Amino acid sequence: MQYTIQSSGICVRVTEKGAMLTSLQKNGVEYLWQGDPAFWAGQAPVCFPICGTLIGGRAVAFGKPCAMRRHGVAHFAVHARKTRCKRGLVRTGVRRRNARHVSF
Repeated sequence: MQYTIQSSGICVRVTEKGAMLTSLQKNGVEYLWQGDPAFWAGQAPVCFPICGTLIGGRAVAFGKPCAMRRHGVAHFAVHARKTRCKRGLVRTGVRRRNARHVSF
């Protein structure tokens, strides 16, 4: 699912999965890469909490071992939208596949 936010000639589209910005238009002119598969099909992934990879895919955070895929967890998660407000979207949590809803 994609969400659209518009204001004063600017239009932004954001995906629910990964909270990725997929379009930024001002007065009808697109300013973001649109994912041409001939070069790179991706767009603008949210790299959180890391950018790149962990050695062996594992690390220790806050004294506890953890595993993480390339570029972290944000772009693999579905970001739940609670409501739409005048200036944008209010995100309340992240839904992971086969996991419970987590509120922030």
